[in-house]
Amino acid sequence: MDTQNSLRVFYAPEYSGFIYSGLGEGDILYNTEYVNTPGLLSMLELHAGILHESESPDKRVVDYFKAMKGCDDLGILKGSFDVDGFGTARACLAWRDALVEAGWDPSAKQPSARLEALAAVERNFKGADKSLGERIADMTARIQSGCRIPEGMEIKTPCTVEYLRPMERNLLSSLEKRGVKIEKIASLEADENTNIGRIRAVISGKGVKGWKLAPIGKDDTFTILRFKDRRRALSYLTLKLAPSDRDFDLWVCPDAKALDDSFSLAGQPVSGSSSRDCLPQISQMLTIGIRLFERPVNVDSLLEWLNMSVSPIPYKTRRNLSDTIVRSGGYYNKKCKDCLDRHMLDEDAPLTQKDRDTFLPSMEIPTSLNDPNVDVERVRDFVSELGKWCRSMTSFLKDRVAAEELAKVASKAETMLSLLDTIDGKTVEYLTLEGWIRSLSGKSDIPVYKAQKGCRSVVGSPSHMGSVSPSTLMCDFVGQGSGVSAYSFLSPIERTFLGDGVWNEQKEMLHRREGDMLPFMLSRKIALVTYEYTGDQKQNTHPFIVMLQKAFEDMAEKDGVKMNIGLDPVTVEPVLPSDDGTYYHDREAVDNTLGFNAYVKIGNADLIQWPKKEFATSVGTLINHPIDYAMSTLARIEGSGLATMKDVKRTKGDVAHEVIEIMFSNGDFDIAGYGDAFRQAVLNKGQILLQSENILEMVRLEIELRRCVENLDRIIQANGLSVKGCERNVESDAGVGAIPSLGGYIDMNLSDSKGDEYVFDFKWTSSVKYYEGLLKENRSTQLAIYSQLVRLEDGKSVKAAGYFLMPDGILVSTYPFKGPNVRLVVEEGDNAGKDLFTQICNSYEYRRKEIESGKIEVWEDLPSEPSDYAKDTEDRNLVPLELMEENAVDPETGEVITTLSKKSNPFSDYSLFKI
Repeated sequence: MDTQNSLRVFYAPEYSGFIYSGLGEGDILYNTEYVNTPGLLSMLELHAGILHESESPDKRVVDYFKAMKGCDDLGILKGSFDVDGFGTARACLAWRDALVEAGWDPSAKQPSARLEALAAVERNFKGADKSLGERIADMTARIQSGCRIPEGMEIKTPCTVEYLRPMERNLLSSLEKRGVKIEKIASLEADENTNIGRIRAVISGKGVKGWKLAPIGKDDTFTILRFKDRRRALSYLTLKLAPSDRDFDLWVCPDAKALDDSFSLAGQPVSGSSSRDCLPQISQMLTIGIRLFERPVNVDSLLEWLNMSVSPIPYKTRRNLSDTIVRSGGYYNKKCKDCLDRHMLDEDAPLTQKDRDTFLPSMEIPTSLNDPNVDVERVRDFVSELGKWCRSMTSFLKDRVAAEELAKVASKAETMLSLLDTIDGKTVEYLTLEGWIRSLSGKSDIPVYKAQKGCRSVVGSPSHMGSVSPSTLMCDFVGQGSGVSAYSFLSPIERTFLGDGVWNEQKEMLHRREGDMLPFMLSRKIALVTYEYTGDQKQNTHPFIVMLQKAFEDMAEKDGVKMNIGLDPVTVEPVLPSDDGTYYHDREAVDNTLGFNAYVKIGNADLIQWPKKEFATSVGTLINHPIDYAMSTLARIEGSGLATMKDVKRTKGDVAHEVIEIMFSNGDFDIAGYGDAFRQAVLNKGQILLQSENILEMVRLEIELRRCVENLDRIIQANGLSVKGCERNVESDAGVGAIPSLGGYIDMNLSDSKGDEYVFDFKWTSSVKYYEGLLKENRSTQLAIYSQLVRLEDGKSVKAAGYFLMPDGILVSTYPFKGPNVRLVVEEGDNAGKDLFTQICNSYEYRRKEIESGKIEVWEDLPSEPSDYAKDTEDRNLVPLELMEENAVDPETGEVITTLSKKSNPFSDYSLFKI
């Protein structure tokens, strides 16, 4: 044969990506291809002059969906199709393609109701892209008819042809009859001379009794490297087996990404790998976008849409709108509308009216809290415009991975438009859209590392070998499943009907086993890497190791007694040697806690920019929990990200405040308007409650809040009060004591017939005792500041103040209000009767000077020496902290030791920074 004109093809159905060829540095492959079944088919079609333009897999599913929708006799499949049409079409198309590959004749009488339904659909499924099985059958027939094939073609395969799929066998058989030489890559010798030779003999069923495995010191052709966990295994493979050592010519690693991560951290060349089965955010752009059509809009989906890494909406608009939604608690409110209006006037990156209408949900208030119907034309406009934008961006993005993901989104958009064409009316149920997009949202592999010069030869599967390897390392050799048969979906009667066209389960199992065992048959030396744990998950022993243990124990049987030889002679537990020659063990944990130090030191405290105006809540936080104040107010570190809504508990409080403001602001309370007020408040401040997982919480809130509102009205009426205002903004720019400027929002300001003023503060809490304790110990800084600000602004003192606590619906106060839902609290303790506002001003000045000196108190929840503030409280007339005494017995002296600790802030977002 003329080697210059011959074409050598290495073929296996499992080949993909990098295939080990055994080439050394500088070697060249001439006229050689490594292909799988689709690759071999495309090569043959090219030489035969057949043009095949493949449609996207999703497009074929849409065509099959249309065929099923137009079928009048879906029979047993109708129920599934009515529930999830597109998902059912995808599953049925996979069955149909497997049946066609097996030689199914849809015109024949079918043996089951399922095949009858598929045959009925087949009559409507015309003019669509051919399946792989149909293409193979067509190519096989053309070869048999004498079409052109590659000149001098020879095929080498590591597979036993008899074990392949019937269609693949038929294709190779037709090529062989046309003179194509088909040769199996020869396995290495199975004999008793080496350990690996004995292993090959066992795999081939040629083991002989009396054979043993030689100790590793005498024969290193077969080794098992056993580790406690995967982390240790990766460390050893990276740090001990350096690439320059060339310990192994071939590495087999199913999770090459983890291996490359370890190589990269060690500064070694990576082999090139991908993250498998991922859902990259960019590829989910259409999925996230379709979820915007849920009414009312799902705010989590909207925030995810606004925080995409790439988007047709200007970044500045997305960032500010996201922040506004999180802070306001909803989307259908004036703050969000004003935000979008401002950005439409932005000169740098304006939001166009078209983009606002197309890529953002309508701000029209929903007519109900559960509107299932969506306007089809609006969805079509969104999908069409998003597809156009994605296609245009693929040419501009420098990140090619991101560009490829956008191309996938554009393809999905075309599929979605085809599905929308199947809708007859003007509206479609949102659940239908969600079902379609869920079926379109498949996982994919994302390239992470590119192969670098000097890297190891790594393949992702044992079957990816096309040549003999001098030495092979098999990583992650731990338990694995047997896999699902290709025709497991068939019933016995259906399998019998299809006959020999179905891939025999025994041959399929032998084919898979042959691929898994390929490194043992084609390697002169091999090592297996096993471990007991991945993280804290126990791993099963690989079935092959179990089989070898059993095989060698059986072969070592003597006089009816089994000698427990197993694999011990070839099993080692490697460790990493350190620089001083000692062995590496887990290092001791470094104690990096703050111990019992009550303060954290900071530098350049003179550069701190203090806020121009303080608020009642921030002053209280500074006095009681300085580290929380420093993080939130001075460092401006948010407790949650821009894409994180408040939790349900805090949202309930926001909704409660909004409902009370709506119902009491106009001075004409009417419980009949509660339903509308609650609905408006949820849309304005509590949209997270509309999500499916929170619906029961919302129903419960509506009932509890109604009772609270009624109780509040009874208290107001029983005490002859009238509401002056809700969420009243009070402030003093002239400064109050050491506080330069002070402000706050009073939840409810009331007055009586004599003109005396009252202040109510609303709290949604499960801890009534906490707020009773603040009043009892005269430590309620918030009420004291509100009362002082009202006095400064209105020129009169506040007669009484109290907390209205929900969902209990009670008012707690040191003033004897009338009514059944009122609790009187009597001041007690050392601070009773003292001027709390004077203490607040003293404490603010003390804490501010403390921070300006470079130290911030972090003392909480642990017994230690009291902080300076706690020691100076009485002498400096400061607001007392909430301290707890703890007693402990000294084990040596028996003496009782009393220590103090400060109660932690239950609302803190910064516990990580504290002791």
